[in-house]
Amino acid sequence: MISSIINKFKQYKKYELYKWLLISTLYSSNQRFIIRYELLIHTLLSIPEQEFLNNRLSRITFEHLIRWFERNYSQSFMMMEDWEPFEQTQLIPIFFEKKKYYFFYGASERPYEAIKQFQEILFTKDIEELQNIKREFILSLKLQTDVLTLIVKDDEAQTRVDNMYVPTLKSINRYFNMFKIDVSNKDFLHNNKTEYQMGINNFNGLYTVIDGHFFILPPQCHIETLYQYAESFLYHEATTDVLIVINNAFLSRSKKLVIQFFGIRQILDMLIEPITKTDSAEYFDSIARVDADKILLFGSVKYFL
Repeated sequence: MISSIINKFKQYKKYELYKWLLISTLYSSNQRFIIRYELLIHTLLSIPEQEFLNNRLSRITFEHLIRWFERNYSQSFMMMEDWEPFEQTQLIPIFFEKKKYYFFYGASERPYEAIKQFQEILFTKDIEELQNIKREFILSLKLQTDVLTLIVKDDEAQTRVDNMYVPTLKSINRYFNMFKIDVSNKDFLHNNKTEYQMGINNFNGLYTVIDGHFFILPPQCHIETLYQYAESFLYHEATTDVLIVINNAFLSRSKKLVIQFFGIRQILDMLIEPITKTDSAEYFDSIARVDADKILLFGSVKYFL
C-alpha cells in the first residue's frame, strides 16, 4: 500500500498535496476517516522533495487520487473506523488559565477527557521543564480555536457524505494560510524518516518543512504528540522533585473524579488514616461506599525514577 501511494504522490508537487490533504482533515465529514489522512500525510512527508515530478494538481486530479485510494485500500481501515465520532461542529469549550478554547476531536471517542487529563496533570503547577510543551499546547489551542470558529460558520463544513470528502478550492484558500508559519520551535519538528504504524499517532512533532517553509501538522494529532513528548520527559529526564509534583497533581485529580462520580456523602477518606496503620497503607488513596457493607478502595500508580 505505502509504495503504491508513494508512486502516485511523486507525480505531483509535495506542497500542493499537503495543502489538499491537510484542509481535508478539517471537515466533519472526514472525521471518521482521520486515520486514512494521517497515513497519507505521513507517507507524503516521508518522500524527499527532489523525487516529486511537480505536475499540476487540480481539485479534479486530487479527487481522482482520493477515489483511487478508497477503491484500493478502504478495507484496510474498516475495523478502526467502526465507531461514531462526536460531531465536530458541536464545539466543547475547554478552559485553560482563564481563557476559553475549542479543539479538534480527531479519532478519540472521549476527546474532552483526554485533553482535560493532559492539562490538569501536567500543567496544574508551573514546572519549568515542561514550559516548552505548555507553550506549544497553548499555541495549538489558539490555532484550533481560530480554525473551528470559522468552520462552524462554514456552510460547506455541514456537508455530509459517505466517502472521503474533497473540499472546494475556496475552502483550501480560506484555511491553508492559517497553517503556514514563519518560524517554529525546532524541538517540535516532525522526523520524516519514521516508519508508519497503523492505528497509532505517527507524528512525532507539530511542524514540518516543505520547500523551505514551515507548516503546522494536522491539529487532531497535537495532543497525542505533546503527550508523547511529556511521557518521554517523565521517563527519561524528570527529576524526583518534578515527579513529586506530577504525582500530586494526578492524585488530586483522581480524588476529584472519585468525588464527582460517587458524591461527597459516599466518600470515606477519613478512614484512610486509621487503616494506614495496617499493612494496607500504601495501596490506596480514596475510599468510596457503594453499599451498606461494601466499599471501594482507589489507589494511584506513581511515576518513579
